[in-house]
Amino acid sequence: MNCPTCSASLETGQKFCIQCGANVTALTLPAPPAGPVSASPPTTAIPSVAAPVVSPPTVAIAPVAAPPTVAAPPTVPAAIAPLPPVPSSVFDSLPTAAPAPAAPFDGAATWTGGWDAQPSVAETLTGVQPRVQAGERPTDGTIATPFRIVPATDVLAIPGRGSTLLAAVAAIAGIAVVIGALFPMLTIETDAPIPDVGDYKINDFTTLGTGVLVGFVVAALCLIGGGLMATRGKRLAAGLAAGAGLAIVPVAIMLLGTIDLVSKQGENNAFLAAGAGAGGTFYRARQDVGLFVVLGAAVIGLAALVVSLVQSGNDGRPRLNLALGVVGAMASLVAAAGQMIPANGAAFSDNFHTGFSDTAVVAGRLTLIAVVALAGGLGFLRSNRWGIGLALGGASIWIWQWVSSLATLGDKPAAPGFLSFDANGKPNVVTTIGVIVMLLTAVVAVATAPKPRVA
Repeated sequence: MNCPTCSASLETGQKFCIQCGANVTALTLPAPPAGPVSASPPTTAIPSVAAPVVSPPTVAIAPVAAPPTVAAPPTVPAAIAPLPPVPSSVFDSLPTAAPAPAAPFDGAATWTGGWDAQPSVAETLTGVQPRVQAGERPTDGTIATPFRIVPATDVLAIPGRGSTLLAAVAAIAGIAVVIGALFPMLTIETDAPIPDVGDYKINDFTTLGTGVLVGFVVAALCLIGGGLMATRGKRLAAGLAAGAGLAIVPVAIMLLGTIDLVSKQGENNAFLAAGAGAGGTFYRARQDVGLFVVLGAAVIGLAALVVSLVQSGNDGRPRLNLALGVVGAMASLVAAAGQMIPANGAAFSDNFHTGFSDTAVVAGRLTLIAVVALAGGLGFLRSNRWGIGLALGGASIWIWQWVSSLATLGDKPAAPGFLSFDANGKPNVVTTIGVIVMLLTAVVAVATAPKPRVA
């Protein structure tokens, strides 16, 4: 055997290598004793090793605690006695803070957002500010919707039914009456040497005075302005347009009679000239476009009156003072009848006499007097703003004639009703008193009208 370390030769039984000193005891053990050798080595039983049984660890589960006991809700008594009323003196003694002044609000504006609480019907009509201001959340949990606020000053400035139609009809009538007054209404042609030849416009008829054109302009302004203001909910304006449309009718009737008078006078002058040897072989008088336009304006004015009637009812405001209405109605009758009082040797029957004038002229004058009396009487007794407007509109031309004849405006102003028994062509003093009282009553009635109640 050799040393495994240094390969030195070893002896049997040697414990250490002589060369390197390594322990070689196991290599130099004595040889086994000699003996018979069995054919097969002895069988050595190897004990069987059973695989260990591994059991999972036991986890202790804590018992589940019982749910806590919930106490029963308190019993609500069947009836709760009402609280005693709080005397009003308690609230009277509480300090109140003065409300902050509200910013001016434009009635045409629309609230488009925010947590504004939905107002009641009364609040919407009267313009009361919302219960919850913009940017605040309602305390009652409701969801607010945008709405339009109507300021209290315009609470009832709501256009009535037919206001748009009234504005259109009144505007057409007003424009037509002015255009008709600017165009010729009569044309006379003849070869006779007479001064009647030519075109006649409305102010050329001296029988009617020289202020008829301005009177038509006043009526036209009442028609157009009244119709437009009616679309803003102004019932007085609606009545004004209706009355002015009615006032055009009698003047149109008088124009027919006046044109007939001038035509007959021109024909008579042409016949006299021819008979005197001055010459003349023909005479022609024809009604011109201006007359037809004015007649059409009168018909449209009546249509404006009919359309305006739908706004003559209750406008939601308190009625005007009835005593003032009676005074205004009586003043209108006095203003109209004053021009029928005879003077300077005339008789009352001269108001109906056709010997000095054409029948249509007399009929037109009496119709104008009736318009002033009826529109004023019925309008004031109606005791609302529409009625006041009707009275003023019906007397619009009459009032202009009163002003122009009293102040002598124009070359030959006509008195109210186109006829005055006064030698100087002034209105009768009774007419003057009636017109003044009627105008003052209208102003006072509107100015002292009761305010609408706020719900």
